[in-house]
Amino acid sequence: PAPAAPRMPRQLTVATFTATVDGMTANGQLRMAEDSLLWATASKFFEIGRIMASKDSVWVNAPLAGVRFAGSYADVSARAKREVTFEKVQRMLTADDAERQMEELVRMMGFDATIKISARRKVDTLTFPFTKP
Repeated sequence: PAPAAPRMPRQLTVATFTATVDGMTANGQLRMAEDSLLWATASKFFEIGRIMASKDSVWVNAPLAGVRFAGSYADVSARAKREVTFEKVQRMLTADDAERQMEELVRMMGFDATIKISARRKVDTLTFPFTKP
């Protein structure tokens, strides 16, 4: 048999942010593989929350806030009272006014939020899910 082709690195967009939600401030990192997966973590002194979104599902685990959710974009749309899709979320996160759009979405879901993106860069030396090639 022919040798397997080497795995090509998938380019990721990585953003570092600070978010204040309902009075609690945390630092976080967002990793996004275009058209595939979003992964965000938030930490204070330790990880306090994590969100993962694929093309058809959303998972949220923030035990300190008592939030655990696994569902579809229809479920998220119902809570946000507007249509939310994976593609819309990806466009929102890469937009020039990403902070404002994210704050608006979080507020529509019933939380007060302030978000500041401090850095955004492309990383293409890793393969998904974040392991060396």
